[in-house]
Amino acid sequence: MPIQIQQLLNNNRLQYLDGIRGVAAMMVVIFHCINCHWAYTPIAKFSLFIFNGADAVSLFFVLSGLVLSLHFFNGTYDATSFDYKKYIIKRFFRLMPVFWFVIILSYFYYHFSDFSNQLFWSNILNNTHKIGNQLLLIRGHLDAICLPAWSLSVELVLSIILPIFIFTYLYNKKYLYFMLFFVIIVSNNYFSIFTFHFILGIILAANFKSISQRSVSIIENNLPLIFVISVVLFSTRQLLKLITIPTYLLNWNMEFLQLDTFFFTALGSFGLLILSIRSSKVQSFFNNKIILFFGKISYPIYLIHCLMIAVFLNKITMLELYFGAKLAFFVFTIGVVVSSIVLSYIIHQYIEKPFIRIAKTYKS
Repeated sequence: MPIQIQQLLNNNRLQYLDGIRGVAAMMVVIFHCINCHWAYTPIAKFSLFIFNGADAVSLFFVLSGLVLSLHFFNGTYDATSFDYKKYIIKRFFRLMPVFWFVIILSYFYYHFSDFSNQLFWSNILNNTHKIGNQLLLIRGHLDAICLPAWSLSVELVLSIILPIFIFTYLYNKKYLYFMLFFVIIVSNNYFSIFTFHFILGIILAANFKSISQRSVSIIENNLPLIFVISVVLFSTRQLLKLITIPTYLLNWNMEFLQLDTFFFTALGSFGLLILSIRSSKVQSFFNNKIILFFGKISYPIYLIHCLMIAVFLNKITMLELYFGAKLAFFVFTIGVVVSSIVLSYIIHQYIEKPFIRIAKTYKS
């Protein structure tokens, strides 16, 4: 039996999945560094294919659906033992404390000039800057001081309803495939398109053993094709910036299919994860100690890096005067990456890990 299957049956984490998450987080960081000031440059347009942070979010969501679903399909899971209350508490402690810390830290940075006692407490009590709305992930205020907050709201909501999709699959997988088709049709009007991502993750989890043991013939017979199609789909957003699509095709999509770009990047992420699950060489790459370190701090780094970008953007004129426009980009990016990593490690050690431990001690 392959090592990773034995790990799955023993309820251990598959570390390379953390490594994939870490790489995706760093893609987002560098993508935002490029986009915040240098997106107009020719080299930036090319580099966005490599550091495609806009669609690394798709990878995050499909990966979340996979990781959260895996233990339901490990061959020994008893569905009657599922404790929904405990599941929700664990998700809450996993996501919210770090988010609240980043929101508060960002608030102090952006509104430092408000910090006279009277003005500060007035702002807090009157919710002047809508910090209460942001802490509670209320729509319309999600990206005011923490840009990635919108995706956290999606992650939290879909985590809450994920067990419904999982138990639907366990009862009859045909029903989940029907739900997948239904979500595709109505997602823009009634469902988040990211519901599609989470369901794809469940399908990966349900077929994890077969994929990893290389017993799915349609995959094994078409590996090069799957790789090419997955990369193209994952890069759809960047390709559309370079390729002129006939107007009638765009209109047809908008009027009839109404497929968001995230639909294609979800399929690309799905394909790339299939290749990762079945390839020991890919897994060895993502099991690298440095990449696994990024995986451990991926959630804090995803949330904190926008604040670091704002800090260094305030110094961008000085950097360009001192280093020149081209070199300033590399200095800026290194500054953002290093400061984000340091802060993320501190947050991981002293906020994220303690609250995860607290959640694990909960007994219903």
